[in-house]
Amino acid sequence: MTDGASALREWLAEAGVVAILVRPDRYIQGVAHDAADLHALLAVAFPRVRAMSE
Repeated sequence: MTDGASALREWLAEAGVVAILVRPDRYIQGVAHDAADLHALLAVAFPRVRAMSE
């Protein structure tokens, strides 16, 4: 039997997930399958940071 973290890592790998954005209340904001997904996810989650970098 595997621990919960190992099972979660395996499940995410099978789904092709490379990053997860988790809010402080432990709600999963979204997942990313590649760098473009991650960039889009972070742009939505942190719009003020994106605006400051432009």
